[in-house]
Amino acid sequence: MALFAVGAWVVGLRYGRSTHRPSPETYRRSMMLADRGILLVPESERSLSRVVMGIGQAAGSYYLLPTLTDPPGVDPQRLDIIRKSMYWLDLELAHGHIWNLLPADSGLYIAVPVDANGKSSRRERDWFREYLQLRWGWDHQAIRDRIHFFDVPTVLIWGQDIGEVVGRDNQGRTVIAVGHDEPAYYKDAVLNLVKTYPDDFTDVDPGPGVSTEGGDIELVWGAGEKPEVLAGRFAAIRYLQRTRGAFPTTQAASLSEVAQARSAFSQGFFGLPVRFLPESVLQDPSRGNPELFHLDMMLSTLADNPKPRAFIPTYLPGARDATGWGPLKPEFVRSLQREYDRLALEMASFGYSVVRLPFADHPVRSPANLVKYYDPVREEEVVYLSKYPNHLPDHGKATTQDLIRNAIANLQPAYGAWLARPNDGSFSNLMGAFQQVWAVLGDSATEVNPIFEEQRKLVEKCGYLVVPVPMYVWGAGGLHCLILH
Repeated sequence: MALFAVGAWVVGLRYGRSTHRPSPETYRRSMMLADRGILLVPESERSLSRVVMGIGQAAGSYYLLPTLTDPPGVDPQRLDIIRKSMYWLDLELAHGHIWNLLPADSGLYIAVPVDANGKSSRRERDWFREYLQLRWGWDHQAIRDRIHFFDVPTVLIWGQDIGEVVGRDNQGRTVIAVGHDEPAYYKDAVLNLVKTYPDDFTDVDPGPGVSTEGGDIELVWGAGEKPEVLAGRFAAIRYLQRTRGAFPTTQAASLSEVAQARSAFSQGFFGLPVRFLPESVLQDPSRGNPELFHLDMMLSTLADNPKPRAFIPTYLPGARDATGWGPLKPEFVRSLQREYDRLALEMASFGYSVVRLPFADHPVRSPANLVKYYDPVREEEVVYLSKYPNHLPDHGKATTQDLIRNAIANLQPAYGAWLARPNDGSFSNLMGAFQQVWAVLGDSATEVNPIFEEQRKLVEKCGYLVVPVPMYVWGAGGLHCLILH
């Protein structure tokens, strides 16, 4: 990872506004709503021609990393180098290698948080462009043509959650469902995206109370070659909370309450059938675990013949939290497994062919949190599958995740030493600490992870092309959470 030598950080890039437009698309499975002028297209049937993602704020505080300050009397150029180093590392930890794996014709719509004064910020845009060029080899033309920025009121890393893409309208625009009862940081993000790129995006409102939090709802191609909407049980709970004023997440939903929520969601989503999953846990929360707060933590579906596929996690023995908290408590794992198993039974009863993907980590890093799309060039469905560092004990040896965690921890004393004595030696030591982090991240991307290999084998056996995406232990989400398309 010598790519990030100190000299590389002082490169400055400036680009004009892009005019990228994706090529017209055809779809294998879709349904035209003539009265609405909307072509319904499930996620697994769409290409990655338009991808919405978010980047962090170039502030002084980052998850897992040292908090930066504005010390007086230091070399401003070196301080800028340190700030960029921290920002780029945060970009890498949050997004893994996804920037390097998206199709070359993907247009990326990047949510950029406004500055402290509520104004559009240039710093994040410039540093992000530099990152793409120096880290991943994007040339000037690709950056100009493919990167499209839009402002959001707050940091929005989990782009999937701002709304639910339902397809294209008769002008070829991506249609995003976003409810008027959604939190402002979701709703405003979609509305500003539409306002900034009105030729590329439009929005629809599914009606009062209906949740459009993208990680918890999905338009899919179900059994019998018919579209339907799958939603997590918390989507139903949010509806009941919004329409009744109070509904504890631990409260069982009655059959009539489930029916009321289902009717509202169906009406909001063009009269399509709606399933809340697992419905048995919605009716009895003691059967599940509240840590499974989004559907994409436990389920991903792909259309297939004769039955659509449903990928659902299952726990291996010895599960541990990769963040370093040690073994997951047995009862915690059992409650998660109960909910996974109930979901598997329900999906099978709905006509899906269920495939269980093994893993041994906290559910926010579930293998079901994958990205799927249709590649019109290859004419096949593609699955982006997260490949995390090895984190399970191996005969007393330090795991790759241990090495990453230790390397990141070493940044704090190195930064503190530079603050105390901002001289050539302390600066060199701090840059060396950054280089060590990049080195262990690079090692983890190329190592063999046996659990990932088993997951890949199971997905490939179903006939899908699997693209491994090196990811890192960061935040409360995964690969699918990052991308709205």
